[in-house]
Amino acid sequence: MKNKKSIGVITYFAYNYGAFLQAYALQKTMKNIGFDCELINYDYMRDRTLLGIPWSNINKPIKFCASVLKKLVLFSKTKKRTAIMKESVYNNLHFSKQRYKSAQQLRESPPQYDIYLTGSDQVWNPTINAQGFETRLLDFVYSSQGKLVSYAASIGLAEFPTDKIALTKEYLTRFDAISVREEEAKNILAPFIDKDVQRHVDPTLLREKKDWLEFGKPITEIQGPYIFVYMLANQPKLVKYANDLSKKLNLKILSVGNGMAFQNRILSDKSLSPEQFVWGIANAEYVVANSFHGTCFSVLFKKKARIFIPPTVQCRIVELIEGCNLSRLLEDVIIKNSDVERLYLGADKYLAKERKRAYEYLMHLKDLE
Repeated sequence: MKNKKSIGVITYFAYNYGAFLQAYALQKTMKNIGFDCELINYDYMRDRTLLGIPWSNINKPIKFCASVLKKLVLFSKTKKRTAIMKESVYNNLHFSKQRYKSAQQLRESPPQYDIYLTGSDQVWNPTINAQGFETRLLDFVYSSQGKLVSYAASIGLAEFPTDKIALTKEYLTRFDAISVREEEAKNILAPFIDKDVQRHVDPTLLREKKDWLEFGKPITEIQGPYIFVYMLANQPKLVKYANDLSKKLNLKILSVGNGMAFQNRILSDKSLSPEQFVWGIANAEYVVANSFHGTCFSVLFKKKARIFIPPTVQCRIVELIEGCNLSRLLEDVIIKNSDVERLYLGADKYLAKERKRAYEYLMHLKDLE
């Protein structure tokens, strides 16, 4: 019997819920398909940084010092949250034996796989952790080592920086298969990449509701119904809506992310694990969010929800909402229990179609020679 093909994934996997959950879902999916899959343990947040702040920012001394001071002030709370995240990371994800502390170390002693995969999340956004951008383009893989592919790689920008086009083109021409997460990313790459670029959904959407229910862990302190609020970018309209909804429905707010402005909060000092984050959405009476992965899980669990489009990185949420025919989630209308099944009929069909497309693409990777 032929051994399973090995696949090494370079991606974001820690420090926020979305990064962890997409990495977990992607690895689970690849293993289910039949790959021997592990994540390459490269800690991009510690590469050439101080407290996670890139040293390259030192040329902006006031902003750099302010960022360092903020990190120090929040150190105790951040340390606790990071410890909870790390426990989930190392309990649920399978990593390469070697831990890479820098991109240079990864280039000098790369792990060996049949296939190297980059994605999902904003791995091709050159403004995020810029020191690892070339790593996320698989610059450490040499021609004799294995095949290069991506899955649902996101750029997260409306316009690609012109000074990064030549570099990106150079590396992506080496790829054997390219998949991005948004149509916008496909349109950005098309003018300078002479290859077929496919679009596929985020890995979290490849796992079904029952899978995520098994993954979730109860927040034991919660008694009774609540509104789950996940706000990343600060948005006054979202805050007002959530507070008004809390009064109308007489429900407390469980807020995650940027949550200091919410009234009637519960568990305000508790840091949730990713497992509790998923359970929190699954069991909420209502969800209010301006996060892409908050939207993903609202759709997966068919929640009554109000989704706000943040001022930046809009297309990924809009594409998902439009694909699922869920424009009602963008409206200030309270959804009733009796409306839910009918509301999500379009989402069921969309996700079934997109899962089929994604699995066909990923299964095809087995045939790369």
